[in-house]
Amino acid sequence: MTEQKPRVYTERFYMRRLGPALAQILRDQLDFLGPRLIVGADRATFTPGFAFEGMVGNAYRQRQHTKLSDEPSGDTWFTIGMDTGENWAVEYLLGENNNVKVRTPAAELNWVHETLGLAETVVRPLFVDWVLRRGLTREFGPDYHDRLAEEVTYRRYNRDLALLYSKFGIQCR
Repeated sequence: MTEQKPRVYTERFYMRRLGPALAQILRDQLDFLGPRLIVGADRATFTPGFAFEGMVGNAYRQRQHTKLSDEPSGDTWFTIGMDTGENWAVEYLLGENNNVKVRTPAAELNWVHETLGLAETVVRPLFVDWVLRRGLTREFGPDYHDRLAEEVTYRRYNRDLALLYSKFGIQCR
């Protein structure tokens, strides 16, 4: 009997799962922010462009199309820069025994180095959540959660996000 590597399976995140109202708020907020992918020259091998294709203006499936920064990025895996001046940086800190600490502005988790799926199954939904929450605040004000508490698609979205946090041991920062 041969040993197989366990596969990580998580349903891919699609904007249409948000429902029409939340998806529109997300699209409007993305238009407002004008996000673009910034990858340091030293991280070119693992460009996460495919995970953000269709959300970030310069995110491409093919690595050769991604414009790399002239500078090395150090511990930062990539940054999503916004027209508003904000940056959403993802740090990738290699530790002992092939373990990695991955940090976004709002969350952190442990990952096994070079295991596939990090950008698409974990980091993209965290970015979507960050953008959506800013859009909801812009649309409804800081108390948007109370207003949307009875909304079925919003409850389902929060449940799916809680499952993602639970499955991958994501901690809030």
